[in-house]
Amino acid sequence: MQTINLIPSTRRSATRRRGLVRAWVTAGIAYVIVAAGAAGIWRASCDQPDAGLDERIAAVATRIDQTSTAIATTNAELVEARSRIAAIRYILSQPDWSLLLAVLGKETGDQVFLRGCSLKREEPAPVPGAPRTPARIVLHLIGTAKTSAAVSQFSLRLEETHLFAKVALVNSSKESFQGSDAYGFQLDCSLDERK
Repeated sequence: MQTINLIPSTRRSATRRRGLVRAWVTAGIAYVIVAAGAAGIWRASCDQPDAGLDERIAAVATRIDQTSTAIATTNAELVEARSRIAAIRYILSQPDWSLLLAVLGKETGDQVFLRGCSLKREEPAPVPGAPRTPARIVLHLIGTAKTSAAVSQFSLRLEETHLFAKVALVNSSKESFQGSDAYGFQLDCSLDERK
């Protein structure tokens, strides 16, 4: 039996990107500190005045300014990248409901026709003195089947997918569909959120 994961995960790649960005920023800051320290030590160790010392100090100061500007630019890019990653992570954390619709389409067969479906988060009624029960997601299905047995078989096939903790027949009634007798039904399918 094929299992379906409705919630994709991208945590490892986001962590790896954050680690690389941190490593580059750390390396840039370490370079600036080492360069400034080396220039200070070198200048302090010179006993004799050097003719080109001022030019070299100016060159090192220029490189430090350029590196500081590059770090500021990198930090701005880092903030933007974090914002994009947060947006992507939010989008990817949302379930792909098209997979659920594909399963429903497969399980209807040629005996069952769905007229509507809705997905709702339902809060259970609070029980005094008992711990709060978390909300559950319920898929409401409305459809028509050629026979009452087709309704039962459809309900059993939905339970066998193991996507739902419970599949309950809310109501069933005889009705006319395309000039022949049929059975209208309404199912409530509680999603199994442990999957």
